[in-house]
Amino acid sequence: YSEEELANTPEEDHDHGEHFVMIEEWDSIQDRINFGRSLSKEHHMKVIPYLLPNHSHEFYKDLS
Repeated sequence: YSEEELANTPEEDHDHGEHFVMIEEWDSIQDRINFGRSLSKEHHMKVIPYLLPNHSHEFYKDLS
């Protein structure tokens, strides 16, 4: 989603938890994608229950 699309879409009601921002630095966007694909299903099963429903917003900015 673009930042504009997210701004125009109200957040659905959900169980409110902790909100946080995580900033990562990768050599390339493809390196980030490859890392995510390399994680095991067991890792995802441990992490997913703790994430809020709308956790999937990722913005990429090329700083090179």
